[in-house]
Amino acid sequence: MKRFHFVFAGLIVLSLVLCGCSRQGEQSKIAEKWVENETAAASSHDVEKQISFYTDDLLYEDLALNKTFHGKEEFSVFIKGIVTTIPDLKVVAKSFFVSGNKVCIEGILSGTYRGNIPPAVGKTFSVRCAHICELRDGKAFRVTDYYDRASI
Repeated sequence: MKRFHFVFAGLIVLSLVLCGCSRQGEQSKIAEKWVENETAAASSHDVEKQISFYTDDLLYEDLALNKTFHGKEEFSVFIKGIVTTIPDLKVVAKSFFVSGNKVCIEGILSGTYRGNIPPAVGKTFSVRCAHICELRDGKAFRVTDYYDRASI
């Protein structure tokens, strides 16, 4: 009888582990799709499409600019500014990993600066970046961006 209980307990533990792996696999698929679609939206310059990947209560930190944006509305204004000053912006995800609801993306931002701050006007750039996100229900609710501002 003890052997039966031991085997039964082992089966329960195994099923719990397998369920956890299945949930992690599902989260990874959701995150992978999010990365693919969000980076495509960022490169499309469609502001509404891009902000659709974020929650209404978003907290977005751009550490290079030392700016924090609270909510989709503030983030939308920021993105509109980027589209205006870097109209050919291209965002490429080189690699990423998922841990629970967190996604870390290593990417490259490239484009031509068309803002009004000399001597950068007309300067093309390509800069490595890291985009750290926390997802909830398939959307990012917290984001921190890292890149070398001097390279832009």
